[in-house]
Amino acid sequence: MGKDDEQTPTIIPSWLGPSTLVGPFRPPQSFTLISADHLLSKLRWDIEQLEAMQWDESLAKVWRQAVSYKAIDCAISIWHLGEWFMQDIMGTEPRRRACAFLEIEGHDPHRRIPLRELQQKAVAKCQDLDICRIITNASKHYGVDRKPRPEIRTACVIATARREGESFRRPFMQLSVFEGEKRRDMRDILVNCQKFWEQLWEAARPQ
Repeated sequence: MGKDDEQTPTIIPSWLGPSTLVGPFRPPQSFTLISADHLLSKLRWDIEQLEAMQWDESLAKVWRQAVSYKAIDCAISIWHLGEWFMQDIMGTEPRRRACAFLEIEGHDPHRRIPLRELQQKAVAKCQDLDICRIITNASKHYGVDRKPRPEIRTACVIATARREGESFRRPFMQLSVFEGEKRRDMRDILVNCQKFWEQLWEAARPQ
């Protein structure tokens, strides 16, 4: 048995919401975020909030900043979910399933999946995760030193669009990611990453 498996699982109070009882004991230093699926729930909520804010003209002078900051918050959660999964995927069988999903070969399931390898394999399967890595590091550390990808650029501008269920166009705070000349919608990138982590968690969580 590896040293990692000797740690005590976290006991999660029922009032925090449904969660799998996994992961090593950690001090309560992140409020209600105790496990990977709690952070996934936060991400879902943040993406919903972001979409609402993109249409919310009442934000007035802080509209652009509010939408940009929420998008950055989503990207940070997405990139750091790898660390939470590294900790919370415990036990030999969940780790075998995680390795199979990530296409990691030759890993000893008695030990944690190394973070760098987990991130590399995750990005290979969901390349949008690397865009979140760029945004995370650029926002936290001023710039990106490791694998900087200067062709990635971001923009937040007022545009007009039809909201679902409406027949008229109205102002909308558009979040864009440019890969060279190709423009992509930031929300699409966030949702793709959310779905990827949900698929990994579904494959690896204890049954």
